[in-house]
This record gives sequence, C-alpha cells and structure tokens, in this order.
Amino acid sequence: MVSTSSTEELCRTTLSWLDQHCSLVNLRPDVTNALTSLSTTTSILSDPSKLPEQATKAALNPKSEPRLLTPVTKEGYLSQEQGYKMLRISLTVILVIVLLEKSYGREQYGDYCEKFGLDEIQPPIFNGERFCLSDREYKYCKSYNCPTPDCSNPLRPATGGCRYCKDYCSYGGTMYPIGAGFSINCLDGSNRCACSTNNRILKTRIGTSPRRMCFKKLT
Repeated sequence: MVSTSSTEELCRTTLSWLDQHCSLVNLRPDVTNALTSLSTTTSILSDPSKLPEQATKAALNPKSEPRLLTPVTKEGYLSQEQGYKMLRISLTVILVIVLLEKSYGREQYGDYCEKFGLDEIQPPIFNGERFCLSDREYKYCKSYNCPTPDCSNPLRPATGGCRYCKDYCSYGGTMYPIGAGFSINCLDGSNRCACSTNNRILKTRIGTSPRRMCFKKLT
C-alpha cells in the first residue's frame, strides 16, 4: 500500500512497493522494451534531458504501443492488452526512478551531515532516523541507524521511529537510561540532553547552528 500522508512517506512506501512488485528479473525485459519504444518514438537519444517529460507523456498515453512483447509462458506471449499495461507500468517506473534520482540531490556537508533543499525530497530511512536543522535555504541532516533494543517487549513511539525499552530512550542510535541527568551530547552539537519517560528527550537551550552539528570540533 502506497501512502501519501507525507512526501517522505510517499517515497518510502513507493520504494517498498517497487521492491515487492518490480524485481529485476521481471522488470529488466519490460524496462528494456519501454526504453526501446521511447528511443524510437521520441527524441531522448539526441536530447536525454527530455526523458522525464517524454516518459510522462508515454505513461499517460493509453495508446502507447509496445514495440516488443516479452514471452511469459512456454505457450506464447503477452496479449496486446497486457503489453499496453506492462509498457505503461514500465514507463511509470522509469519516470519514478528518474524523478527520485533527481530529487535525491544530496550533498555532503561537513563531517557528519547531508545538505538538502528546503523543498527537496529526502530518501527514506528504513531502519533509522534523521535529525535536521534548517536555515533560510537548506536543510542539514544527520542520519543514524536504530539501536537493537535489549528487552523482550520493545516499545515504538506513537509518532514512529526507533523502538526503545521501558526505562530507556532511543536517541541518536544509542539507548540511554532514564534518570542519568543531562549527560547526553545532543545531536545538534551544542546542547546537553537527558532521557525522560516515554522516550522523551529533554535538552538545554543553547543556540546552535548546522556548522556546529555537522563539523568535527577542533581540539
């Protein structure tokens, strides 16, 4: 099921759907056929920058004609109707891949972060979280993997994210016990944090910046 509740959720569930239904074994010949059709009916070979536009038009055109039909059984080939359907699916997949590749224009920033445009789609994280700071033009994000909870019945925050154990917090890829005071280095690189009940993180209120979060501190 693809969710449209947010841009990041749309990317995550779309990629999950592609993993389940578009394996390379099945998809490779269909994408080859789709690219063959695009190459012979559009100008993408002479102007590759038009691929997203041309793929969009072809995917939305119910009269798109498959140039080749992929054998699916020993008895025969896809029907013409099935060929139309698979061609449109393949062209749509090509378009999604092109657009996602274009959207994920991530750029390394400092020692720990990636920099994104404020409206840019960020790649989903399947077993981790992302902490970000923003300025007027960009969003600076630090990613980390979820720690493995060392308990029999780990809990998950109501808002999603990494699981945690009772009397502990999952923060920045590490488990921290409740009641240890402000002994945690906050992800923003400036403040001190503390683990509270229900996986809540408390922190001091010192001003910070992407540079403080993303670059190694000189010693």
